[in-house]
Amino acid sequence: MTVPGGIERDFDLARLTTVRAGGPAEMFARAGSEERLVELLAYARGVGAEVGVVGSGSNLLVADDGFRGLVLKLDGDLARIERDGERCSAGPPSGCLRRPPSRPAGGSPGSSSASTSPAPSAGRCG
Repeated sequence: MTVPGGIERDFDLARLTTVRAGGPAEMFARAGSEERLVELLAYARGVGAEVGVVGSGSNLLVADDGFRGLVLKLDGDLARIERDGERCSAGPPSGCLRRPPSRPAGGSPGSSSASTSPAPSAGRCG
């Protein structure tokens, strides 16, 4: 599978947190449009990588071991995620990890329980 442009390896996630602590992401990319997000999620699914989604980093703690998988930083049109109960919607800074209902909630990009569902406009949040 062809690696989409803009994916960085061993990205220092501490750069994205206000406390400047935490380990690296195996892979990291920025998504500023729904099309780019769908491309990156399809790649992650194709290689079997877990996905973590981050926003501004103000409420983000990253494990010292980092995150094994793809961390997506939402930019541009996707820079805000709003939560209404168990539904999330991304639109025109916050972040959330999306988990399938069968997995327990909890964690940050240091946990590996994120979903790779390519539906950015509506999904389960935390």
